[in-house]
Amino acid sequence: SRAASYVKAGHWAVVLGGSEGIGEAWAFQLAHLDMNLLLVARRLKPLEDVKEALLKVKPNIQVDLVTQDLAMLNESRMAEMLEGREVRLLIHNAAHVGAKGRFLDADLGSSMSSVDVN
Repeated sequence: SRAASYVKAGHWAVVLGGSEGIGEAWAFQLAHLDMNLLLVARRLKPLEDVKEALLKVKPNIQVDLVTQDLAMLNESRMAEMLEGREVRLLIHNAAHVGAKGRFLDADLGSSMSSVDVN
């Protein structure tokens, strides 16, 4: 299939929100395709745990980690993260939950952070 020819072993996949849940599941599925992974999330420890588990299953792949609050991600930081990698796939699985409660009572900055990430 065309998709199978596009995603090949040794290429890079970026998984935003790759430290837990569905993002972690994506990381394992992509690892089974022998893709190298750039996992991005806010907290380092969960990223390190996923990397360790991935390399136990697929020691032949590269797994790089980036701690980044996606609400603060800008173009130059993204370029820095991707430099030198042939990225073939982006999984955007991160989400930002802004203020809780009534939308009209929410802080505008928190709501805009949710828009930026989501």
